Amino acid sequence: MKKVLLLLCAFLGMINVHAQTNLSVAESFVKAISGQKYDEAVIYFDPSIKQVNKDVLESGWKQITGMFGDYKSYYIPKDVDANANHIVIGIHFANDVKGFSCNFNESHKMVGFLLAAAPQEGNEVAVPSRFQEEEVAVKVKDGTLKGTIMLPDHKNQFTPIVLIIAGSGPTDRNGNTILGKTNAYKLLAEALAAKGFATLRYDKRTVGGSNDFKTTEANLRFEDYVSDAKSMVSFLHDTRNYQSVYIAGHSEGSLVGMLAAQTVRTDGYISIAGAGENIADVLERQVNDKEATTIIEQLRKGKEVKNVPESMNTLLRPSVQPYLISWMKYDPAKEIKKLKVPVLILQGTTDIQVEVNDAKKLKAAHPTATLNIIEGMNHILKDAPADRTANIATYSNPSLPVNETLVGLMAGFMSAK
Repeated sequence: MKKVLLLLCAFLGMINVHAQTNLSVAESFVKAISGQKYDEAVIYFDPSIKQVNKDVLESGWKQITGMFGDYKSYYIPKDVDANANHIVIGIHFANDVKGFSCNFNESHKMVGFLLAAAPQEGNEVAVPSRFQEEEVAVKVKDGTLKGTIMLPDHKNQFTPIVLIIAGSGPTDRNGNTILGKTNAYKLLAEALAAKGFATLRYDKRTVGGSNDFKTTEANLRFEDYVSDAKSMVSFLHDTRNYQSVYIAGHSEGSLVGMLAAQTVRTDGYISIAGAGENIADVLERQVNDKEATTIIEQLRKGKEVKNVPESMNTLLRPSVQPYLISWMKYDPAKEIKKLKVPVLILQGTTDIQVEVNDAKKLKAAHPTATLNIIEGMNHILKDAPADRTANIATYSNPSLPVNETLVGLMAGFMSAK
């Protein structure tokens, strides 16, 4: 079961939003969950966040301590503003130090939290990008998506722009999730801006700034993400008048972008670390458990399973099954065949979540696509060794730059037109 956690760990909290907080509530939550008082921890969440319950918090905490060791203590960085819109509390585990970034609404109720990089003893000020950034809001079905356009130093009406579509779970526009802060998408945007390309990255629905969606985990469908991606492309064409728009999908976002690119106007499609087979096959291979396989096969047939063993609750809990069923409708190797635009397939050799063979399957399905295997690049687009422990360590180091070869290949692909 451990092998699959990094691929779909974000199902731990499919919905995560951002608002105000205060220090005392954040401390109380940390004390409750670290003391394994999960019933108490739940009460700090706003009642509208119905997907957060005792079982979800318990499963999540067990995952976190399984990765970083037993909880030891917590600390509060100096000069914290108790009324800031979020607060990060440092957590000492047996094998590492992390931060809990707790987000609240105006009623001082929690609406989400992220496992972040450990805060320093003093306030750590984020270094702004040297490139011009513009915040955008795009109306879509059921809510508004918030995102950031990053511009190169020299832009005109012919400057290409690439839409970056995030991977699975509550991933924000910068590539950060509940299990760590990578800044992968922000760093990719900066690297592409340095080569003269604009980018649009956005918070997935119910994540980060995209927090006005009135939905639940049980109501979410894969097609929602596809529709959102299509809306973002239309926004770039119709509202911002970009003449050249590319789509780049990472991990789960590879299939999202693949489906979107079939029906929207785009100059090219880029798959980054995308699976080459149905997600049901991926899960069965990675979980490698007879009982789990039985459940997955029922989901593949479109049938929900009410009784799920506690050990599988994080991945296959009933509330996430409708989403998995909707995802299992699509085979990437079949969908990529439908694309009529130039295709670039990129895959790293030290990716411990998606295999090189996945990229080869996509290439076989679309013979005219360009396939590049990038030596030493892992799943979060960083240089990393093959050793699993050292590889995973990069997931919580947001200062590591993205792989230079990746950036060069994307730039070359978008310059070829």
